[in-house]
Amino acid sequence: MACVYQFEKEDVMAQPDFHLFTVQEYLWEEEHSRVKREYRQGQVYNISGGSPEHSQIALNLAAGLKRELRGKFAGPSRATLKWE
Repeated sequence: MACVYQFEKEDVMAQPDFHLFTVQEYLWEEEHSRVKREYRQGQVYNISGGSPEHSQIALNLAAGLKRELRGKFAGPSRATLKWE
């Protein structure tokens, strides 16, 4: 038996208003921003970023893994790699 729920007006959450950016607006904002962001279909999303120190630690770790795993069955890869 199917369950049917009838929505009352107060049950429906209001959709937030937001601004769709043009590419030109995004590029201007990006030049003046201290936050790393991504543009997708008019919407701008903050991207988590690290400090220069964090970046150096990650690079050193990757270099060490690559050296230690050389010739083995696998090697290190970035999180952005899509495995198929």
